[in-house]
Amino acid sequence: MANSIAKVTQYLADPANMNAVYKAAALTKDIEAQEVKFIEGNVVKLPKYSFGGALGTYDRATGHVANDITKAWDTYTLSQDKGNKILLDKMDDSESGDEGIIKAFNEYLRQIVVPAVDTYRFSKLVSGAGTTVAATSTAALVIDQLEAGFKTFEENEVPVEGAVIYMTPATKSFLQLSSDLSRYVSYGTFEGQIDNRVMLFNGCKIVTVPSARLGAGIQFIIVHPSAVLSTVKHNPSKFWPEIPGQDASQIDFRLYYDLFVVANKTKGVYVQDETA
Repeated sequence: MANSIAKVTQYLADPANMNAVYKAAALTKDIEAQEVKFIEGNVVKLPKYSFGGALGTYDRATGHVANDITKAWDTYTLSQDKGNKILLDKMDDSESGDEGIIKAFNEYLRQIVVPAVDTYRFSKLVSGAGTTVAATSTAALVIDQLEAGFKTFEENEVPVEGAVIYMTPATKSFLQLSSDLSRYVSYGTFEGQIDNRVMLFNGCKIVTVPSARLGAGIQFIIVHPSAVLSTVKHNPSKFWPEIPGQDASQIDFRLYYDLFVVANKTKGVYVQDETA
């Protein structure tokens, strides 16, 4: 029994283990910021530059034409402070297979934490999108609709390379069934293999998202990571193999996070919403 507790303690002491579970399940991991500096506790500030005039004509007698520069700061305040206590009675664990609190906690991350975080992030992308198109995808239309999204990016000088496409399973199916796509059949050593999966579009990664997470009516979202600030400030997990007064183990989990569409980069988020 002591050896089992030691393994649990060692496992939980390494945050990389829990992060690996989270990363494997989170659909929005591609747009998470790696490092953010908090200026005032729960506040992030990002600079926004603007200039007063057009490109001037150089005068050989008087020199350069002055152009005023304005630097302002947009403020973003974290609003999502979430968490739970996970408590497992020793006998409940023993009589239900003796899998331990770590297995229960990993399932909690997959079933509760990840869907909630993804759903919130997608809702912020939809509400902050610089372009929202009202349209319905079909197998005959989906490629043209995706191309329209990338055309909008290019018209607004948003980089296409590195963008991520989030789409529902139904929209992904339309893409894979489109008659505009070429079909390939590969034959293995012992049996034929047919694979019509579409993993990239215009070089951009496709992530399939359940409709319940992506949002009602949303068929796809194209987002460039540079257009969003998605950050986690505080994510502690505390483990107690023994709880005073109870024959149980406990994990306390807290997640303080948020996602913002950057004010001067909203055109880096394109949404197709059939209910818009």
